[in-house]
Amino acid sequence: MELLADDEWWLETGIVSLRQIRRMEDVEYISELFIGLVAGPQDKKKTIDDYYLNFDAAMPQRAEWMEHFENVRDFIKSLLDEIELRRWSGKSDFYTLFLAVADLAERKPRLSTTEKAAVRAALAKFRTEVDQAKRKDNEKTFHPDVHEYVEAITRAATDLGRREARFRIIERCLEDSLKKVNRSNGQKRQKATVA
Repeated sequence: MELLADDEWWLETGIVSLRQIRRMEDVEYISELFIGLVAGPQDKKKTIDDYYLNFDAAMPQRAEWMEHFENVRDFIKSLLDEIELRRWSGKSDFYTLFLAVADLAERKPRLSTTEKAAVRAALAKFRTEVDQAKRKDNEKTFHPDVHEYVEAITRAATDLGRREARFRIIERCLEDSLKKVNRSNGQKRQKATVA
C-alpha cells in the first residue's frame, strides 16, 4: 500500500494532507480504498486489521489488483480536474467516489468526450446540491438521493450501511448521466435516419 500511497497526486488533490502523510494515515486510507476495490464497501472499524491478518501476505492476484487500483485512479484523473476533485476530497466522499467510479471504469474504461462531460456535470450538480443541503440554514428540498447522501455522510460515515448507501447513490448518479447521453444520441440518430 505504501507504493500506491507514494503518488504525489494524493497530496496535490487534497485527498491526503502532509500531516496525514507524516502519521502514515495516507497509507491507512489507501488501504481502505484498496480493500473497498477488492471486496466492495467495508466497515472501517472492522476491515483493515482483519484484511491484513487474513489476506495481505497471501493475496492471490495482488499485482492485478494494484494495476486495477492505478487504472481507477487514472480514470478519475482523466474524468475530473484538480479543482473538481477537491470538492470530493473529504475522506468519506472520495471513498464513495473512488468505488463508484471503479465500477464504471471496469464496465466502460473509455468514455467519449460527451460521456465525460455528462458525468462531470452530473457529479458537479450533485456535489453542489449536497453542499447546499448540508448547510444548517438550508431550506431547499432536493432529490431524495441528495438528502440520503447528506445523512450518510454526516454521521457514522465509515459504517458499512452508510458507505453502501452513498455508493448506490453515486453509482446511480453516474449511470443516470450516461443513460441521458445514450438517449440523446439515440434520438439524434433516429432524427438523422428519418430525415
